[in-house]
Amino acid sequence: MKLTYDALFWGREKTEGGAQRPALIVMEEAHRYLSGDSKGLATEIANKIAKEGRKYGIGGMVVSQRPSEVDETILAQCGTIFALRLANPQDRQRVQGALPDGLSTLLDALPTLRTGEAIVMGEAAKLPMRCRIKLPRKDQRPDSEDPDVTERWTALPVDESYERVVASWRAQSPRAIVNRINFQRQEVEDMDREQVASSNVRSIGYDEPSQTLEVEFHSGAIYQYFNVSQLIYDQLMAAPSKGRFLNYEIKNAYPYSRVG
Repeated sequence: MKLTYDALFWGREKTEGGAQRPALIVMEEAHRYLSGDSKGLATEIANKIAKEGRKYGIGGMVVSQRPSEVDETILAQCGTIFALRLANPQDRQRVQGALPDGLSTLLDALPTLRTGEAIVMGEAAKLPMRCRIKLPRKDQRPDSEDPDVTERWTALPVDESYERVVASWRAQSPRAIVNRINFQRQEVEDMDREQVASSNVRSIGYDEPSQTLEVEFHSGAIYQYFNVSQLIYDQLMAAPSKGRFLNYEIKNAYPYSRVG
């Protein structure tokens, strides 16, 4: 953030500078490093952006689920506020403190807003408004949706192995794959597949001797997943949502190869 700010500031008379090519710096999870007690470099630069950045073409977007923990001075400099659902009274009071007195009654609706619904007020809106934010397509959304607790708790138990958890923990990556010393990778040619009802999976096949699972997607791509037990295959075929089961239990959990 400091590097970007300094480059745009010192290049303000150049075509690459912020005055000629305005930039917006997004500070996600801002409560982690922009609290009132923070004294680090991030807080210093964020304050500069909030107080002086506009005239140099450097804007800032402060994103936080806990506005009560963000430096009050930084929030007060925000020209436009998008307030989504906030249930915590302290968070609502912090947002209210950054607004003119006449708009404070709008915040009474904050605890009742639906997912994706927001109150917009400030320079970007002529009048304060309550609006619904249009969601991007499912394939363009970040992997941050809440799990369906009821569905997961009522699902049949799966063949679990916590060595997968340990592998991800050690690699500091949720997509890490268990490296088995005795693992045999064996692609199976001409596997028979069964058509399934799914929005993204067309057909599924399984070779029990080699424990190879083959999945054909509606896009035309075909993948084989190795070392998949018969139990996992049976549970996949019985799952009401084949795509969801594949994402949760098979993808990024077993070695694979694209074969078509």
